[in-house]
Amino acid sequence: MQCFCPPSLFGEYCQHFSDRITVIISLYDIPSKLSEQSSNIIKILALLLSDDQTIDHRVIHLPMILSKDLNKKFRFNLIHQRPKLSPKSYTIRFEAYYVSIDLSIKFLAVWEYAVQFPFLPSYRLAQVLKFEKESIFLMKSHICQTANPCGPSSICHPIMNKLTNISAFYCYCNSNSFGKICEHSFSRLSLPINCSIHAVLRPLSLSTSICLCPAHLYGPTCHINHTCEYRNPCGAGRGKCFHNPENMTHDYICVCDKKYFGYHCEFDSARIRINFTKLSFVQSPSNFIMSSIIQLCDLHNESLELIIREKRVYQGLPPLIIDVFHNNHYLPVLGLLKLYHKQDLSNDYLANLKQPEYFLLHVVSSKVSRINITSMVDMENYCPHTGSIFQKNISHIQYLSQFLNSNEPKFIDDFNVSIIIFKYHLLCNPSYSLVCFHDDNYFCVCDIYGHAECSRYDSIMDECAERCLAGGQCIRGDLEDRKDFVCLCPRCYYGSICQHNTELFSFTLETLLTYDLYSLSVAVQQVFSSLLIIIPAILFVIGALNNVCCYVTFNRTKPLLVGIGHYLRTVSIINQLALLSLLLKLIHTVFSIKGHIVHHTMNTISCKILSYFLSCTSRMSYWLMGMVAVERVYVTWYLKGTWLKSPRIAKCIIATIIVGIVVSNIHEVIFYQSIEDPKSSDTNNSTWCVTSYPSIIATYNQANVILNYIMPFLINFLSTIILTILIIRKKWAIATKKISEHSHTLQNMRATFHSYRNLFTENKELILAPLITMLPQLFSLPQFILSFSLACQELKVSWQRYLLIVSYFITYLPQVLSYKLYVSPSSFYKKEFNLTKLGKKITKWQKKIVKKTETTSVTLNKSTNQAMATIQ
Repeated sequence: MQCFCPPSLFGEYCQHFSDRITVIISLYDIPSKLSEQSSNIIKILALLLSDDQTIDHRVIHLPMILSKDLNKKFRFNLIHQRPKLSPKSYTIRFEAYYVSIDLSIKFLAVWEYAVQFPFLPSYRLAQVLKFEKESIFLMKSHICQTANPCGPSSICHPIMNKLTNISAFYCYCNSNSFGKICEHSFSRLSLPINCSIHAVLRPLSLSTSICLCPAHLYGPTCHINHTCEYRNPCGAGRGKCFHNPENMTHDYICVCDKKYFGYHCEFDSARIRINFTKLSFVQSPSNFIMSSIIQLCDLHNESLELIIREKRVYQGLPPLIIDVFHNNHYLPVLGLLKLYHKQDLSNDYLANLKQPEYFLLHVVSSKVSRINITSMVDMENYCPHTGSIFQKNISHIQYLSQFLNSNEPKFIDDFNVSIIIFKYHLLCNPSYSLVCFHDDNYFCVCDIYGHAECSRYDSIMDECAERCLAGGQCIRGDLEDRKDFVCLCPRCYYGSICQHNTELFSFTLETLLTYDLYSLSVAVQQVFSSLLIIIPAILFVIGALNNVCCYVTFNRTKPLLVGIGHYLRTVSIINQLALLSLLLKLIHTVFSIKGHIVHHTMNTISCKILSYFLSCTSRMSYWLMGMVAVERVYVTWYLKGTWLKSPRIAKCIIATIIVGIVVSNIHEVIFYQSIEDPKSSDTNNSTWCVTSYPSIIATYNQANVILNYIMPFLINFLSTIILTILIIRKKWAIATKKISEHSHTLQNMRATFHSYRNLFTENKELILAPLITMLPQLFSLPQFILSFSLACQELKVSWQRYLLIVSYFITYLPQVLSYKLYVSPSSFYKKEFNLTKLGKKITKWQKKIVKKTETTSVTLNKSTNQAMATIQ
């Protein structure tokens, strides 16, 4: 006979106790971006250390699918060596890893605790492992921030429970090193363990290491697949199989569809179908109801409290037909409809969360697994607040109906309900015609005998915090589903978490692209995502050709003798930077909404920098183009003027514009933020690059946008008009003399027309550039008008969104066509371009193409002539 002893015992008959440390831990304040990804796992590696030598270890797991058990306590033993060493100290280290569905294993945090009494044969350590926010230790002068004490290819991390000690650190070593500062290195081939290619090798010493397995593998070397990898024990179409490495006998968890329940989703859920036939009672006035909740409740056997079993939340009124499933054989005894209405009729965006209206849907007295009910939401099943009944002395149903729809306060806050609670049984008398009623703490139902059956009820558990942006009100749905909630957004905001701002001139790219990138049609999503990358890529390539040609032209000596040369040389650089920012911004937008960018810090930095850089470069470009037009007006008006066209003045103006725009738009870097959408699916962790301005900053931003739009437009518009007038006035005198020599009316009209045409042809360089620069701003006029007319409205109409998107891209035409705007119309600048290396090469290529074309044409003519001669 041989005895197999548990770790805490040893000996031939397991008669001896091992020296051990009993560890009890739980995780606290898990970051929401981790806990909301239900398919992933947090892995904890517990190490018993003696002078940095590992004595024993244990690996535990917490699947994120167990959302109700995120505070679960783990209990296990760490065993000392036999015979037990007597060092000066023992330490227990906990290392947390994030195991994602894409097979990656990421280090999260570390905690270290000293064993207070190492001489005891048995010791107990109970700790809560708290995830501190990253900003807490990044702002301090921690040694990991000031100087990296760790070896090469290793990462320094602060110890979570020792953040006040700035010299306490932990070195996370790569797979080829170990030690306190990763000072020991070795070859993977020298280790006796051979981990799977998807696993992370965690060396403990020169001869010992462990394998940290990904989600789908387990075993000492992570070569064994979990059950979910080769079969679905949850039933086809009934549920999803998730890994549960903590339980080896049942290494999976079945997350069942609402229609099924059981360990393997083998049972059909109880179901209630509600058919609402009359909602007009709560539809007047229009949009009075902002949110509705359906609750199925049971009674606690001992305390008789109402326990919410199922809960569904809706924006506005519920659908006319609803199926509610309950993961049990029988339905809960009570069904309620809870309506949140506007706080007052003058405010369309603020709900009264403290005083919802209740309606009784059903009461089940026996065990029922299927039920179809038809419910009318009216006074017959309305459950008023007892304060409103006794305070108003309501005893007539018509008066009660008027009272519900009135805009008066329902009851006074300091009304003492406890004084008249003994009168509750009176409310079930026929004179009141009530089937139910409630107060702040109890919900009561009138039975068939006219008695009030009251149970304690938590009336404020629907509210949830820190979910909605912009001060939106959050109403929680299914208590087991963290993503089931509704945000009641304030004015000018919409979206699943109120992330989209539609205030005046506050539209962002994300605001315009949301509906199409989240379209129910996969084809629309793919086409729109492709176009958003292809179109700016084409603009970038065409713009690069134009801006390079423009730069080499205005980088020559002669163009730089006047201020226009400096403006246009700078414009060519900024134009290309603007097009690059546009391309990168749209790529980032598509990838972040699709959930392809998972690194939060990188996502936030990209959001801030790209949005800020795009705004600055676009506005700089238009202001500098405007200054080109101003200088041309100055030169035309004052032929001998030299002040404004001085290169020194131009450089000062360029520096002023650049610094002014950089400073005036700095608020975008501060207030742009990358927000994760908690309602996105686990496989599509969407993030939004949005702004959240305080009221003062929002007003400043609107004024800033209007100024940067109107002023360059007016400069180009007025410059075009003034240039045209000046040219006509100066050259019309000469043309008038020639026209007066012709007496015939028709000849006079023809001469006038030819004079205008010649004026435009001779001066097209001066007139065309500001005119074409102004045209895209004219095309973006719909964007300007719609920003006024559609302010604070949700952009649900397709043509409005598409018009805004098209006008947005058209505003970048001047940045794309800089060569055609400023070099091609001018004989002087065109000659300067032809003298550059690039211009000479292009001219040479053109000559070769022309020569080849002529040769081909001659050959073709000869062949044609020969063919004709042969036919004849």
